[in-house]
Amino acid sequence: MPQLCLFAIVISTSVLVVLLFTSTSTSGTTLLSIHHLQQKALATSSLNNNTTTNDNTQLPKPFTGGQVPISNFTATNTYIVQGQTPEGGVDAFSYDGSGHLKLKSGVIDVDVDPISQTGMINATWVDNENNNWSFTQTQFMPGQQLYFEGILPNGTAKTIIGNDSVAINHWEHGNTNGGAPVLPTVFTYVGTWGPGELWRNGENLGTVGGHMMLTDGVRDPISGKVYAADKASTYNPMNPADGYSDPKTAQVHLIIQSPPGPMTNNFPPQFDFTAHLMFYDIEVN
Repeated sequence: MPQLCLFAIVISTSVLVVLLFTSTSTSGTTLLSIHHLQQKALATSSLNNNTTTNDNTQLPKPFTGGQVPISNFTATNTYIVQGQTPEGGVDAFSYDGSGHLKLKSGVIDVDVDPISQTGMINATWVDNENNNWSFTQTQFMPGQQLYFEGILPNGTAKTIIGNDSVAINHWEHGNTNGGAPVLPTVFTYVGTWGPGELWRNGENLGTVGGHMMLTDGVRDPISGKVYAADKASTYNPMNPADGYSDPKTAQVHLIIQSPPGPMTNNFPPQFDFTAHLMFYDIEVN
């Protein structure tokens, strides 16, 4: 069986680089071949016919992260997604990229444990009006995620919807039923859910909901656009099967929301406040 050692993982300017050492072996299965088996099964699964496509294949997405758990990292190069809805509210997803704005500074530190379902997330950023923000999370609560569990005898994928608080190597959003279709189906190396404390200029704004993901590239870091499967038109959450993600890149999402309430002119409409931060330069510890 090959021996796999992880020497370093550095993700810079949205490009994922994994430096691995595999000893010579004439038998056994490497991570790469496991990925191919998973892709083959998914290509014939019921999920395949209606989901995010990638690089002109019929696969939802290659398992570029495989079984290597990524749960301790720091990310910078920070943007906020803050567009405008047709009704004049805040569009926190701005699929056309018009609300994708670079901030003066920002960093997120994530150190979580998927086994104990515990950890800590700290994020700080300075917006373009010179407000100093911070978000701290030490409590986690169940979310929704789609796990690949194996290959059935008929060659199709066996999947399950999980409810972990700290989840690794899974899919979210799109038409997975793992979260709302606010983004295309995307492979997620680690995702968390739960309450945290939000601060602005030293003032505690109270407890808010937080959702963090380290995913494949679903938002173009230059244009800010989120694409449909043709990689030209804009993603539409009303058609969640038609989306694109890039397995050669990675990015961190931090979505902070007030408790849901009456409908507003914002998107998503049930939240009076949403801050959607993107971090594109990632260093895995």
